[in-house]
Parts: sequence; C-alpha cells; structure tokens
Amino acid sequence: MNDEHNINQTPHDESSISVIHPVHDPSNLMKPFVHALKLAVATRGELEIVDVRSEEEATEHVGVRAVLEKWGILPTGAHRSDVIDIGLRVKKVVREGNKKKEIIKRIRRHHHDILVIGTKSSPVIFTHSLAEYLADYFHQTTLFIPSNAHPFVDVDTGAVKLDQILIPVSEPDVQNTAFAALRRIMNVFPGIKPRIIGVHAGTVFPEIPADFTAGLEFIQELKNEPAVSAIVATAQERKPDLIIMATNGRDTISQKLIGSNTEQVVRHSPCPVLSSVINT
Repeated sequence: MNDEHNINQTPHDESSISVIHPVHDPSNLMKPFVHALKLAVATRGELEIVDVRSEEEATEHVGVRAVLEKWGILPTGAHRSDVIDIGLRVKKVVREGNKKKEIIKRIRRHHHDILVIGTKSSPVIFTHSLAEYLADYFHQTTLFIPSNAHPFVDVDTGAVKLDQILIPVSEPDVQNTAFAALRRIMNVFPGIKPRIIGVHAGTVFPEIPADFTAGLEFIQELKNEPAVSAIVATAQERKPDLIIMATNGRDTISQKLIGSNTEQVVRHSPCPVLSSVINT
C-alpha cells in the first residue's frame, strides 16, 4: 500500500499552520483527525496525514472532503479543486510497515508547526506510547487527543467549543510558554472567549504579569498536592475543554521511568492536552 498525493502545492502565508497528523490507531480515529483538520482549515494552512496501518487495520481511511462537506464548508460532491479554493493544502501518505519508523520519516521531511495525535487513555505507567514518543523525540508542540476525552471540535459540525481552558502555573518560563500558546489558540479561533483556570500545585499562587491575563476571565486554583494530581483533580472538577501545558521534555531519571508531567496528565485527562515546548 503506497499512496501519496498533494491537493495543493501553493506556498502558505506566515499566519497559516502546518499540521502533521499520524493515523495509527483505528480505535481512536475521527477525534484526532477533526482537530487536525480544523486547525488547518481555520488558518488556511497545511495538513499532512500519515496513515500507517496493517492490511487488517486499513479498512477505513479518513476523508478530508467528506468531512468538509458534512461541516458545510464544501458543497456535496466537491472536487479537489474546491479544497484548493478554501486555501487548504492537504498531503495524504498511506504506508505499510513499522508505524514509528514511517511516521518519524515523514516528520523529518520538513518542519510542521504542530503534531496532532490520538493517544490511549490509560493510567498505566512505565510505558511510553507512540504519541508520547513522537512528541518527546521531536520536542515539538503537540495536541494530544486521548481516546476517552471529550473533543473541543465537534465531529459532525466542526464547531469549536473552548469555554474553559486550564493552564498549570508555576515558574516564569512555564508561564511565558503556556500563555503564549493560549494566545495562539485564541488567534486561530477568534470567536472564542474562554474562562482561563490557572492551577498551581503549592501553598502560594505565583505572581502572573498583568498583560498575560489582560482581557481574560481568569480564575486561580491553589492545590497543595503534587503537580499531576493537582492538574488532574482540577480538570475533573472544572471540566475544561482544553489543558495547555508547557514542557521541557523528560529531564530527570524519575521522568524517564514514569513519563513527564505532561505525559501523566494526558493519560488521565478528560479533554485534549496541548503541550507547548519551552524555549531554552
């Protein structure tokens, strides 16, 4: 199985987003795909779909035009030229073989702004899923869509619901990265007016620069417990539509054994998790 095609080769502008979306788990197929597609459509960007499954798994492939027709963005019976007309560039690659190797090969080919990938909701530690491995290996911004999470993009309509966004708050570099990612999301979806829930694991809430929260409804949650527990507990209580986390990868020995804070949150999260890399 070897199918690769470009729907559009036109260069994209600086405001558009280049998204890469590996399709690797048939049990969690549509939710990650619609998030990847929505990000690309909203910014008139680029979507590269890398579909690596065995013959037994490859019974259904994601269809860009079919979903855009369902969302009312394209007319029924749309052609590839209609996709070009809305400013979307799509590359779809279908491969057989080792999932990790094939996906890494595609990611290495050129820069992508964001990796959007499904992952299994699981409390099991001492494992490193393909999604977590890719995010860690390439140290890039990643939108994780856990299998049990409620999506912020409606599969049937394409509507975006981001009424509440949770952001863990700690040292300044984490704040800088997380709030910068929040502003980017709000630029992509300018119609949203989310309530921002800042959660801190400790006894004193850190000072946040006023311009970070300017114009936002901002709520502080202070929990005197370990970071992952604090984030997961707040997510369960507040039911956010998205968690935004800053990450610098897995630096310590314990993190290498049980995964970074981001990875542990992803395994328990009731919603998608955006992991943004701290610039060092």
